Amino acid sequence: MRKYIQIIGILTLLIFSHCDSGGVVFNDQAVQYPEISQEGSSNENTIENGAASADAQNSEEKDRDVDGAKDMVDNCPEIYNPDQVDSDGDGIGDLCDVCKDDDLNDNDADGVCGDVDNCREHFNPDQADADHDMIGDSCDDCDDPDRDGYCSDEDNCPSIYNSDQADNDGDRIADACDNCPEVYNNDQIDRDGDGIGDSCDLCPSDSGNDNDKDFFCFKEDNCPEVFNDAQENSDTDTVGDACDNCKYVKNNDQLDTDKDGQGDACDPCPSDPQNQCTPPAEGVVIINEIMYDPNAVNDSVGEWVELLNIGPGLVDIKGWKFSDIDDINNTDTTSGYKIIGENEEHVFLVPGEFYLLGKYDDPYANGGVYNIRTTFAFGLSNTGDEIILQDTKGIDKDRVHYNETAGWPACLGASLSRISADLKRSNDSTNWKCATKSYGAGDKGTPDEVN
Repeated sequence: MRKYIQIIGILTLLIFSHCDSGGVVFNDQAVQYPEISQEGSSNENTIENGAASADAQNSEEKDRDVDGAKDMVDNCPEIYNPDQVDSDGDGIGDLCDVCKDDDLNDNDADGVCGDVDNCREHFNPDQADADHDMIGDSCDDCDDPDRDGYCSDEDNCPSIYNSDQADNDGDRIADACDNCPEVYNNDQIDRDGDGIGDSCDLCPSDSGNDNDKDFFCFKEDNCPEVFNDAQENSDTDTVGDACDNCKYVKNNDQLDTDKDGQGDACDPCPSDPQNQCTPPAEGVVIINEIMYDPNAVNDSVGEWVELLNIGPGLVDIKGWKFSDIDDINNTDTTSGYKIIGENEEHVFLVPGEFYLLGKYDDPYANGGVYNIRTTFAFGLSNTGDEIILQDTKGIDKDRVHYNETAGWPACLGASLSRISADLKRSNDSTNWKCATKSYGAGDKGTPDEVN
């Protein structure tokens, strides 16, 4: 055994004795060994190249999301999407494409995908679009807020859709926004702000206009919502007969507590819509004030008498006779007694309401007395006379016999005014005085007012 080991050792020495720096000679042939550099041996390089080749092979085989599409070809390698849908064809699958319908993927980087961006090539994150034409302001060369196909600088009505650009009156303002489309008015002046230009507004200073088409402007119409071209007003309040809930009784407030269509002023049962209550007693009417000797105007136009309903209830004085003592039986229409309300259906007076009779009903001629409701022809004596008020049955309701020679006040240019409403004191001279408050043209009195 030792002998064989010695032989092997001798052979080994013989082999290495033939070695040079580049290799060995084996069977008389030189065998070269690869040079070994400082970075590593050729064996190490071979190992690394082998590993890289293995990794590449493994990468081609990888499918991280396990959807059947290898990572090298998967358009969404991190998200399971076996159908590989890519709507915009940009190579990125819909499931991981922020802009799945925009192949440029928000090209202007404004945070809005191109398929919905109203300015795809302009950064405009606010997407402002003043004219609502789906083109953003940042890239819109035409401001067309009414979207009628005309830019504002050429649209004759830029705020209202009018694709026909019609302008019938030729005032360069389209019919669609012209406050007078049939009348030339390029200034568009509208003083009452009712949307109708002054040039074609029948009531240019009245925004209520003439709603009921009766040719009376709202402010002048005593019944602005109901057609009443005659403007009839039987009770002389501010409400025309056509819409007055107390046609024959003054009631400007039109109060109707029980909502039965009949104003409280003339409703016998103002709190009972069925009117089944017991109405108050009929009112008492007295002669309250007498102007028998006006000074500012002639007696023939300036004389007047005031009646007053002192209550407690409503009273209808239609048909009552008014006269002085000399004409109580005088039927001459030019000089005799006067019947109240001859041409009226009713003449109601509510408690506290006045009623004026006079020689002339024009306040510009009679010294400034308004609301004369009945005119009379007979004259009143300046020194003494007897005034009589009778109902339809000829029964005296009041009678006043004034007489300056019998201790009554002498009232020149002033009315004879009652002090107490007590009916029993109608002929008591101490219950009367001369008025001190001026009215109209300068005479003194309180027509249609409290004494």
